[in-house]
Amino acid sequence: MRAAPEIDVPTRLIHDADEDLVPLTQAHALRVAYGGRAELDVTRGLGPREVLGEPAAIDSALEFTASAARRTAL
Repeated sequence: MRAAPEIDVPTRLIHDADEDLVPLTQAHALRVAYGGRAELDVTRGLGPREVLGEPAAIDSALEFTASAARRTAL
């Protein structure tokens, strides 16, 4: 596994605050490890599986992907 500093791409982390398998503190630690390359989007009340189908989380991922593609194309 590569260390976060070796991965040099923009990253969006989407994590639910009510996740019971992986604590939110881990998502914050990942964001810090990735530095300015990572953004953290925290949802609430969804848990680990429901977040995958949540329209707001999907919109967040799509917006991030489109934004990253625009930055890359410049």
